[in-house]
Amino acid sequence: MNTDIKKDQHFWHFVTAATFGLLSVLLIAILARHGKVPRSVPLFDFFMLVLATFRVTRLLVHDLVSDFIRDFFSANDRGLKLSMHDLLDCPWCTGAWVALTLGYLYFLLPAAWPILFILSLAGFGTLLTILASLMMVKLEGK
Repeated sequence: MNTDIKKDQHFWHFVTAATFGLLSVLLIAILARHGKVPRSVPLFDFFMLVLATFRVTRLLVHDLVSDFIRDFFSANDRGLKLSMHDLLDCPWCTGAWVALTLGYLYFLLPAAWPILFILSLAGFGTLLTILASLMMVKLEGK
């Protein structure tokens, strides 16, 4: 990657990181305005959010059903679309955005709880499938 393209990508990565930071502050301000800034989260709900975040992140980063989203951003070699491709290629980066979104929905919209619960069940199922696959690989010596 030549230096100009790399500088361009650094700029767009900074823009996406700054957007994340500003959006975080804005969403906290909205929660505060509605009197919903959390003091604590029940342990069950915490693990539910963790599993839901895991599932949606995996959906966006790895699952075949969302290839069309990743493919939309993969044909670019610079700019915001490449930055979005980099974001969707990174489970940690995508996970932060997903956690921000699901956490916000959890605190602001009680009606989102059933959806988050279903996503957490799917996340737990996915986790069990991954663990079972790892056990099979270990048992078969592959």
